[in-house]
Amino acid sequence: MQVSMQAEHDVLRGIAREFAAILDGPLPEDMTYASKMRIEFSRLFRAHIASEREYAQHCLMGAGKPVRMLVEDHFRRFSQLYFDYSSHVHHWRAEDIRDDWQGYGRAVRALQTRFYEMLEWEEKEVLPALAQAEKDAFLP
Repeated sequence: MQVSMQAEHDVLRGIAREFAAILDGPLPEDMTYASKMRIEFSRLFRAHIASEREYAQHCLMGAGKPVRMLVEDHFRRFSQLYFDYSSHVHHWRAEDIRDDWQGYGRAVRALQTRFYEMLEWEEKEVLPALAQAEKDAFLP
């Protein structure tokens, strides 16, 4: 499952980087592709959170309090980031993006920075702790 989580992270990072490249240029005349990327990122982000929760629940069956607290903190942070991302999407409608392309780009980059930091922390701290908890709970 660790490989699956990492693969999902890589896909999400890839979409974010591709979107950042669009933001580096002028406002696209046709926002269709950028809009599709936003929708796809949102869909994959939601799916990733769900699959991580499922994996964590499995791993936490026999986990100690420190691991449980780490994972609770992780999901609290991830939920806040997703809430902030959802608020961002609702705030930046198509006409708002066209009216303030640079402001939109700054707002996206701020969320992307938080997202990248979250993934890095998750990969260094949370996923290894879950893997160890799974190993401890299910291996004799």
